[in-house]
Amino acid sequence: IFQVDDHAIKFFIQKDLDEKVIEQLQKNIKRHGGRIEAKVPLQGFLLINPDTEEGQRLIDCWDTPDRPKRNLVPPTFVDACLDAGKLIPQVFRRDGVSLRINIHSCITGSLIDHLTSCILHSGGRVVNGFADVVVADEDWPGFQSLVERFDHYQNKYVEGIPWVEECIESGVYRNTPVVKKNFGGRIAGSRRTDFTVEDDQYLAGYIAARLPDQTMRGRTGNKLYQDLCSKLDLYPWAQRHPWQSWRERYKNNVPRFRKLINAHLALHPAPENGKGLHGFVR
Repeated sequence: IFQVDDHAIKFFIQKDLDEKVIEQLQKNIKRHGGRIEAKVPLQGFLLINPDTEEGQRLIDCWDTPDRPKRNLVPPTFVDACLDAGKLIPQVFRRDGVSLRINIHSCITGSLIDHLTSCILHSGGRVVNGFADVVVADEDWPGFQSLVERFDHYQNKYVEGIPWVEECIESGVYRNTPVVKKNFGGRIAGSRRTDFTVEDDQYLAGYIAARLPDQTMRGRTGNKLYQDLCSKLDLYPWAQRHPWQSWRERYKNNVPRFRKLINAHLALHPAPENGKGLHGFVR
């Protein structure tokens, strides 16, 4: 089980784990073809307890983009592999780093422990705060609102419970795709004054992030600017003007804004998967 192309997979075991736990891990790893390393290997697995100070230190030290081939998993990973009869793929990793996955509070009971084990054994980290993915119950009444809260983030996702095992079974980490919505027509608005250079930069950056392609409909529609002013926690600068004024500001200065937007895109290209773009939904 613990071999790849007839080469032993290397394991480092957190040194302050219980002695009996370490002894059993060493026995099982060696029996099934693996190799124990006294130091963290260039490529292999680190068996850690993330709930300990030492485990957290190892995460901070080794779970980084410049050290992409070290997989950090709990000690139970070994038995999980033996039960599965194979090396469990590390699907919940991106750019060489463990994905931070939050299990939403709408999920309760034994399902929390089950999801936690699945995520940890497959390379992810379960966190309470900032996360790359939030897993929630799609039957929970607030699920769609949660999805909409994350709609403006290009690298944060909300997924349903089945998503965890679907990724594991397929051996591939992928998020629920977004699809393009149709936009309504345009309506006129009243022009506002007293815009500043800073206002224009903020607006250009917002449009670059949400509608980078100038051929897409929506830059002069209502929804783009209504979204802007409905999410003041993300865009506090937007409270300086009503959404109609932001729309008119762009509409009446399109050539200049296109140059500003292109300058933003040169520094921050649009994501290929459409995440975070205006008009793309689950």
